[in-house]
Amino acid sequence: MPVVLNTSSLSTFHRTECLVVLQRLFPRERFLVPNGVIGEFSARFAPPAFFERTNLDTRQQKIAEAITGLSAGEREAIALAKETDSLLIVDDGKARKKAKEMGVKVVGCLGIIRQAYVDCHIFKEERDRFIREGSLVSYWPNEVVEDVLRSQKP
Repeated sequence: MPVVLNTSSLSTFHRTECLVVLQRLFPRERFLVPNGVIGEFSARFAPPAFFERTNLDTRQQKIAEAITGLSAGEREAIALAKETDSLLIVDDGKARKKAKEMGVKVVGCLGIIRQAYVDCHIFKEERDRFIREGSLVSYWPNEVVEDVLRSQKP
């Protein structure tokens, strides 16, 4: 299943130097990034080489345009994930709700870190560093952070 990220999730993984975690957790998957996300992200950072810059086709563009109340990057990420049957990594509550309503499989940055830890792709120290540094650039509810910190390896 391909993986799509919106701008804030991509930025969080980039700023915490944890993009490699995505590659470890999804070693055989394609990482699709719509042009709207690339545009927002590249205003501050260089896009990762392993991400595939993706132009939305006409159908995907119409889906993105029909979504209201979200940024261009979020709308494009949702439309691309829906039409390519991809996993969408997004933390924003409104974007998550809209994506779920549209039948998109959604996970947040902390869900990715939790899974990477449980599946032994990262150590406790890496997990804790991501949470500590990510909390400086992203908002995560305390109960979600606590759930990730309580996660156990099998």
